[in-house]
Amino acid sequence: MSSTYTMVHGANIFALLALVLSGNTDTILHNIPFHIWLGFSWGAVLVLYGASLLRTHAVHLFDGIRKPISSQASEASALLQNYLLGKDLPQNVRHDMARHNVLASYASVLMIFSFAQLAISGTWLVFLTPGSPPYQSLRQVHNLGVLLTIIFFALHLFGVVQRQSRPLLRAVFTDGMVSRVWLEEHMGKILKGTR
Repeated sequence: MSSTYTMVHGANIFALLALVLSGNTDTILHNIPFHIWLGFSWGAVLVLYGASLLRTHAVHLFDGIRKPISSQASEASALLQNYLLGKDLPQNVRHDMARHNVLASYASVLMIFSFAQLAISGTWLVFLTPGSPPYQSLRQVHNLGVLLTIIFFALHLFGVVQRQSRPLLRAVFTDGMVSRVWLEEHMGKILKGTR
């Protein structure tokens, strides 16, 4: 993990919190011009960062869903049993996991869908007359995007607060390093090409 990865995670947390607070009419921080400016700015940063990752072939979010469906199902089942019931992951699942497991990959699909929904509906809302029927309908679509984003972050948070994920969480917000032992135990597929 790089310092850029850490910076992007921190900036996303800050930007999402600021967007939620500035767009919510029930808070004292409600400020639509700021909300629009931040939405456009944050969207531009995400697009540039995503394009940079694609250009450098550094996107690993979807490695989990490139596997056959049967492997995805068995990995998802083992992970859910591990997360919810504390059962150990089978050896074959542990050593076949890449940087992002299948649950993280599907959560990433939800993230991309919700961010796209927010970006499209938010941009369109800027050009509609507030209070008009099209505006009100599109605002509901925008609110659904907010809800989907909250669901993604809840899933993401649930995954990273698991006991076995704590070294990775520390790595995201510190030096980007985990021990080789932890890596072999939790993301064995990453090391297969380096042995």
